[in-house]
Amino acid sequence: GLAAAGGAAALPERLGAFRLIAPIGGGGMGLVVRAEQEGLGRPVALKLVRPELLHVPGARERFRREVAAVARLQHPGIVPVFAGGEEGGIPYFAMELVDGASLEEVLTELAGRDPSTLSGADLRASIVAARDKRRRGAVDAAGGASGDAAPKAPRAAKKAPEGKVS
Repeated sequence: GLAAAGGAAALPERLGAFRLIAPIGGGGMGLVVRAEQEGLGRPVALKLVRPELLHVPGARERFRREVAAVARLQHPGIVPVFAGGEEGGIPYFAMELVDGASLEEVLTELAGRDPSTLSGADLRASIVAARDKRRRGAVDAAGGASGDAAPKAPRAAKKAPEGKVS
């Protein structure tokens, strides 16, 4: 299977209609993986409960509630849920894969700046710079262009109704 981030339990190569490619990031309970919805040839972010935590009482139910809540939300700034399910005892949901930057990467770009002097334009420039550094890193790590490099953490940018930042 696919090695999970942080030396955690190995992930399967597939979950339902999705081929897992590389870990993107995650938190205490969940893990986000770059995947491909093979029938549609669509890249997605697949969120799942960390395999090593599936035995925790209530983990699956909390995850199902999260999926249901996120799926009900509709806003240009919220990543939509495409599908959800459970395969091999691992619950998951697929959402739009956003090519952006993590909050950590954006804050690194802003390090040393006085927050009281920052503008929206400064934030946008930091998001773009962090995203561009990530893209250059993906090319360097793969020895050429690749969408399979494993970036960190959830994205800080999502498409906006106008002036798209992604």
